[in-house]
Amino acid sequence: MKLSDTHCHVGVDATVQQVEDIAGAINSQPSVESRHFHLMCTNHWDLDVISQLATFSESVVPYMGIHPWYSHLYRIDSTLDKKAHYELCLEPGPSAELLAVLPEPVDLDVHLHKIQQLAEKYDVSNKPYGIGEIGLDKVFRVPSNGFFGNQKNVEDVVLTKSKVAMDHQKQVFTRQLDLANLLSKQVSLHCVRAHGPFFDIVTKGYPDIPNVILHSYTGSVDQAKSWMREFSKQKRNLRFSFSNYINASEPKEDSLRDLVKLLDDSQILIESDMPVDKFFLEDGEKMEDYFSQLKNVGRVICESKEWEIEMGMAQLHQNALQLTAK
Repeated sequence: MKLSDTHCHVGVDATVQQVEDIAGAINSQPSVESRHFHLMCTNHWDLDVISQLATFSESVVPYMGIHPWYSHLYRIDSTLDKKAHYELCLEPGPSAELLAVLPEPVDLDVHLHKIQQLAEKYDVSNKPYGIGEIGLDKVFRVPSNGFFGNQKNVEDVVLTKSKVAMDHQKQVFTRQLDLANLLSKQVSLHCVRAHGPFFDIVTKGYPDIPNVILHSYTGSVDQAKSWMREFSKQKRNLRFSFSNYINASEPKEDSLRDLVKLLDDSQILIESDMPVDKFFLEDGEKMEDYFSQLKNVGRVICESKEWEIEMGMAQLHQNALQLTAK
């Protein structure tokens, strides 16, 4: 059985020193073929890890982007100092304690230029890639150590009251969509409790993005119908991706079954949304746990679509390959 994971990660503590070990573990999988692991960047740190992983494994499809949980770390106006930047993009503004642990912001233009340079390198070598994980998140609150996964400050971390201003998130999001549109590459999208502005942004532009992937889709059936209705008027492809943890576990399994019955066979993708290094650098049992994530959500989808398992999983695998087809 061939499996394709269309949305996965590396752990927040993954380092470039581990790249060869992670790539070796990925490449050793008997079920792996090219374009198997669609690995998502979330910030500038894991961009370095994933871009190097992509050079060591043909099975890795790198996605480059800024996750909304890290969007506050990126400065749109390069003339602002650290304090002014965080006071502008966080609501409420950061406390003195939070400001002290927040890193110096990265200029968004500089980071996007680095992504574009990597994209040009991948284009020359015919390496498949995408833009992701990007999007909007209305619920996320900045942790007291400054950002999720800050390895310099791991003790007694709690969530603060500060959220990333939606206006700032939108600017970071749309700049990345602009880049994906310029590159004509697929996007893997994150949305939590921001469906209105998210829908308006994605559906009203960016005609050269060939595939729009709604990652671990948790919207309603009615919202899905709105997406499908809007994309039926466009040349772009709309894909819905589902993970075991978010979509196929109780009590969400019934919602998943109802939704996939509405979707065209070619629109459905499966993903783990898991840090693959945490499974592949451990023992064989951990590795099997990873594959069971994909197999279980695939099973639920196959049952809902009344597909025979082997045929259904082959369809899902083919759908994933279409994301990077020339």
